[in-house]
Amino acid sequence: MSSYRQQGYRPPGPPQQGRGSANARAVQARPQTRKKQKRRGRPFRMFLLLVLFAMVATMGVMGYMMYEEIGQVERAGTFYRGVHVDGVELYNVTPEAAYQYLYDQALRELSTFSITLAFEGRQWVIDAGMLGMEQSLDGRVKDEINKAFLVGREGSSLIERYQTISALKTEPYMGYTSGVDKNMLPIDTVLAEIQQAAYIAPKDATRSFDTTRNDANLIYADEDGREVNTTALKAQIVDMVNTMQSGYIAVEPVPIKAMVTRAMLEGEMTMITEAYTLINKTSTADRTANVELGCSKFDGMVIKPGETVSFNKVTGRRTEKNGYRGALEIANGEYSWGVGGGICQVSTTLYNAVIKAGLQIVERTNHAIPVNYAVMGSDATVSDDRHDFRFKNNTGAPIRIAARVVSSGGQKHCLFQIYGRPDPNGYSYSLKHETVEVIPIPSPTRIPDKKVEHVRYLDETYEASKGQEGYVVRTYLITKDVAGNVVDTKEITLDTYRAMPPRIYVGVERRP
Repeated sequence: MSSYRQQGYRPPGPPQQGRGSANARAVQARPQTRKKQKRRGRPFRMFLLLVLFAMVATMGVMGYMMYEEIGQVERAGTFYRGVHVDGVELYNVTPEAAYQYLYDQALRELSTFSITLAFEGRQWVIDAGMLGMEQSLDGRVKDEINKAFLVGREGSSLIERYQTISALKTEPYMGYTSGVDKNMLPIDTVLAEIQQAAYIAPKDATRSFDTTRNDANLIYADEDGREVNTTALKAQIVDMVNTMQSGYIAVEPVPIKAMVTRAMLEGEMTMITEAYTLINKTSTADRTANVELGCSKFDGMVIKPGETVSFNKVTGRRTEKNGYRGALEIANGEYSWGVGGGICQVSTTLYNAVIKAGLQIVERTNHAIPVNYAVMGSDATVSDDRHDFRFKNNTGAPIRIAARVVSSGGQKHCLFQIYGRPDPNGYSYSLKHETVEVIPIPSPTRIPDKKVEHVRYLDETYEASKGQEGYVVRTYLITKDVAGNVVDTKEITLDTYRAMPPRIYVGVERRP
């Protein structure tokens, strides 16, 4: 008897529309789904088992490979691949063989190492023997061999060691035996010898104040010295020693500048100005001697900043005891014979030099009448008891004076030179004179010739002088800059020169 299913029987169900309800389809499909799930699960589990087996096998192979790669080198007692010392790969080499090879190589390198220093035909050689480098070579090579041999042999696990060994294939270990001990003291000894051979001390500029010269301010120029920069040279040598670089060094000394230069001395003192007056050919030898004596009192004088100079104090009283001689001089507006005649030419020349140097005039008086060695407004009279010429050093720096009588073209001149610090503004000074009034010649003065020096009788006359006009002169101090432009005009004096009447001698006796 066949089953229900074989006969095509289907149990009745709830009424359905169309081909049947969803529940009916679900009931019919459920048994089929279970069968398919059972069939799928078996191959998946098999796949997982295969993967696990492969992984275990691979790990086994890898572990064997790691063990074998490490073990081969371990058993051979050699260095791992990628280990280098002094540029030589030590793979498959024992430490003993590596030591012998590297020691011999380093020894050859030391024997050929040298640094030659040369200076002006002399040479100094620095080599490994001088620095005692061979003495520590044995220990240095052994230390580096030991360090290189331990590469790949240190680590807490097989994997860590294998990682170190694998890294050597891309990043090799590079060791060097160049760090041998060196005794650097011989280098200092060599440098000291070179410095001694090269050193030349600089010479400072010096000054000699020689008033016999036209320019008394004689400056001897400074001279550079030289030395070796031993600090820089030693650093170069040490770098070559540390890198075992042989070579030749031509030692070049460096200049040593003088502490005092010519420019410095010129900036401290130069000839600021000079003034001279002509000594008339009619001047007697005694008068000229008085001029020379007066100049000698000032020649070489040093005047401190702020110091005031008195002409009369410097020259002393004009007496024969002080070395002065008798000569014509202007006294009370007239020429007369007196001891020290000609000294006023000295004071006048000094006045012109001082005023042109920009120094401060403290006291100055013009002569009663014009003189033949200076223009009106530029003279300065002196006397033992009444008139003095004084000036002050207001430059803020010392000044020096050169004074003497010089000869040029058959003529003698009284010369004064002022030396000191150049004007900070570059100014120069000069005098400008303006005659503002002419005073007429007075009526003649008749002088009885009682000594009968010129005439004897009443009807006789002798004109001793024609007389001369008088003048009123205004003097200006002109200040100019370095370009010659006038920056200031200042009135400094208003001088009156007396008009002199003719002097006529008349006789005092009647004719017989």
